[in-house]
Amino acid sequence: MKWFAFVCCCALFAVGAVSTPWVFAQDAAPTAPVMKTDRLMKVFADPVVETLKGAIKEAPATPKGWRVIQDQGEAAAEVAILTMLREGEHENAPEWDQLADAMKKAGLALADAASKKDFADVQAKTTALIASCNECHKKFEPDTAPEILP
Repeated sequence: MKWFAFVCCCALFAVGAVSTPWVFAQDAAPTAPVMKTDRLMKVFADPVVETLKGAIKEAPATPKGWRVIQDQGEAAAEVAILTMLREGEHENAPEWDQLADAMKKAGLALADAASKKDFADVQAKTTALIASCNECHKKFEPDTAPEILP
């Protein structure tokens, strides 16, 4: 039994010794983006917009319906934060962070309107959120970024 415990301890030590440099190497740049901005938008922002468009066709009849809208507003705000973390694209332009911050604020305002179950305000805040996206697209990628339709 002591032999088995010794072997297990040696195995754990070996795994730790081998994996430790790998773990620390992964932490070298914890906020370095993995995707380019256009891919980030396709993977994260596009589904938010599509879900939101479906959710606001009419006023939600259930708490779950309102929660979907609130979640999409918060998700849009998170995408804006990820947008601010971009490196190697447009991060040196002062407008980059300003426009991303406007998107974040618009997403949070939408989430707030949904939490209050104010459908007219939800519609207005959704329009403002989409406008914030389009403004950034026009500024930084006028030839390639899509115009989002409400």
